[in-house]
Amino acid sequence: MKKNITKFLSVLLIAIFCLTAFVGCSAGLDLPNSDAVVSGNGGLAVKKGDYIYFVNGYQSISNLKTGDNLGGNTYSAIYRTKLENGEIAYNEDGTLKNCDLIVDKVCGFEKTALYIFGDYIYFATPNTEKVISSSSLSSNFELTDFYRAKLDGSNRTLIYKTSRTSDKTAFAFYKTTTNSDVKLAIFDGESLSIVNCANKEVKVVCDSVSTVALPNYSDYNIANNQISLGASNVYYTRASKDEDSVDSGNLLCYAKLDDGVEHIIEKGNYTYEVKSATNEYLLFTKKSSYNFSANNFVIKYAYEDGELLLDTEKNAIQLDSTGNTDVLVCTFEQGNQAGIVIKNESNKLAYMNLKEKKYEVLNDNIELTPICIYGSKVYAYSSDNSIYQIDYKTKEQKILLNMAEEENEFNKPYFSANKNYSVLAGSIFYFAEYKGESETGYYLNVISTASQDTYEAKLLGVVLEKHIVVEEEE
Repeated sequence: MKKNITKFLSVLLIAIFCLTAFVGCSAGLDLPNSDAVVSGNGGLAVKKGDYIYFVNGYQSISNLKTGDNLGGNTYSAIYRTKLENGEIAYNEDGTLKNCDLIVDKVCGFEKTALYIFGDYIYFATPNTEKVISSSSLSSNFELTDFYRAKLDGSNRTLIYKTSRTSDKTAFAFYKTTTNSDVKLAIFDGESLSIVNCANKEVKVVCDSVSTVALPNYSDYNIANNQISLGASNVYYTRASKDEDSVDSGNLLCYAKLDDGVEHIIEKGNYTYEVKSATNEYLLFTKKSSYNFSANNFVIKYAYEDGELLLDTEKNAIQLDSTGNTDVLVCTFEQGNQAGIVIKNESNKLAYMNLKEKKYEVLNDNIELTPICIYGSKVYAYSSDNSIYQIDYKTKEQKILLNMAEEENEFNKPYFSANKNYSVLAGSIFYFAEYKGESETGYYLNVISTASQDTYEAKLLGVVLEKHIVVEEEE
């Protein structure tokens, strides 16, 4: 018999929605301890102390209408829940306990990324007005606004607005060890800037950037900020100028988050693209004028008197020779796992490491699309949006969510958004479909990845009435 969502559950969910919308987004809520450790920065959910802050749902900017983001939006807003004994707590009917609305703007969208530093949460949201004229999309809310708010939802402050639309837009918030102010690094598709979130001062690093790598550092400890000197920079490539005296190729550069001053790592002879940056390594591709394969290289940060000193010709390690550009960087463990995960010519996941002369197919039974690597675990999904976990060291494979099973026929994972997958504290967070009578919504779900035989997907958030199907039991 087809699984049903009962009227009782529907009414209860709606009641919880109304309650949280009434009490949330206001001062007076308890705050996490100021010195509590933060984990999950840059994801769909971020944890500080006993609280998890998360985006309730996903809303594409193509579906926004004028007025949707002026305030009062509770569908793709930011909520929080208080953990009980370190676990997400649920009521007997399966709904979320301890739920508060924190920010009532559209925060679950194509550019979702939440950050917490101190007593503030930092987030992106679509601009409140449509783009009137643009080189790409003219009818969508393509421009992006950046805000911060106290962890109880009060003192919401606009930090920065983009002025250019681009599918390449990338950003991250940071707090370095040498500066007390939180910095926003923002690439709008052409210009790379660093914004001081305290005084809103903007430093334009370069206005003709082609690729950018913003270090991803997800944990923050106010008592012991472990961000490295290498991760305190933004990395980018740009075309040469007359004063660069370069005959061919482009420039590989970096700028410190604290001052935004350009430093050239390499220039000329090769065409570089930066792919990603970790706390210790930079991944990039380079190709010469006579070799059309953009092979992947990795280099460990080196310093001299506190200054970054990199020689890509001598010290970079070539990871592959295939020209793959869509790669996932493996977790580096003192340089022992300087590898990448790719989709090979058979559309199977493979681990590659030329330094260790390794090429291993991770899954030979099904085609998977990789999304992220957390520790030694690769997370991916299949054509029916089932969720898999593969250890790239042991090749152990687990199905965390099997959509072929009858009990999972509802609430299918939604992997069409750009930022729609996050791993935090032993759990996977992702958006899932909730098909209502009038329209479909996409709400945040969670699966624990703890060692067990079965994995249960649970709703994390508050569902609107229009996204709930009410059916009588047969």
